[in-house]
Amino acid sequence: MQSRCQSRNRADAAIIASPTEAHLEQAMALRDAGIPFYIEKPIGTVDQITQFGRLNVDRCAVGYQYRYHPVYSEAAPVIRRNRHVRFIANDNLLARYGPDCLSVIAVHPIDTALWLLEPARDVDIDTDGVSVTGTILHERGISEYDCRIDIEPRRSTIASGRVRGKAALDTWSIWSLDPCNEMYLNALSA
Repeated sequence: MQSRCQSRNRADAAIIASPTEAHLEQAMALRDAGIPFYIEKPIGTVDQITQFGRLNVDRCAVGYQYRYHPVYSEAAPVIRRNRHVRFIANDNLLARYGPDCLSVIAVHPIDTALWLLEPARDVDIDTDGVSVTGTILHERGISEYDCRIDIEPRRSTIASGRVRGKAALDTWSIWSLDPCNEMYLNALSA
């Protein structure tokens, strides 16, 4: 990896999508070569997290590409104005990833809510590995989650509306969030 990073045919950017254990070494080589990179999550093993925190990288992005989905050009202002978003997602990924719904599916809407509604003030999330449900109270609103990794067909929906208590004050705006190449390209160019 290091010899490739130092070669004359230098890359403009790189994607790290290898086994998690290899991420730290690859990120260090790219950093040392001055090559910006996009790294899939998780960025490293539990033992490597402290080292990642000390990398001092100028340009990198972690695999939270859903915040770059084109749907958010319309949805983001509505969600910020309403100060409320509900994420519903499911896919049949249990056999592929095991019971880890939080990092397989729920991590993307949680990241998006942190981006749209700012830091969390209170977290009330439950997971049994197969599902994630609950709410996060943010600095600028609330996000709700209902995610599963044992249901077909694949579905990812975001909804936003004004709420007081349990009653909707106006109609909800609903968007389908199907994966698309554009979100990856947008994330890489950010």
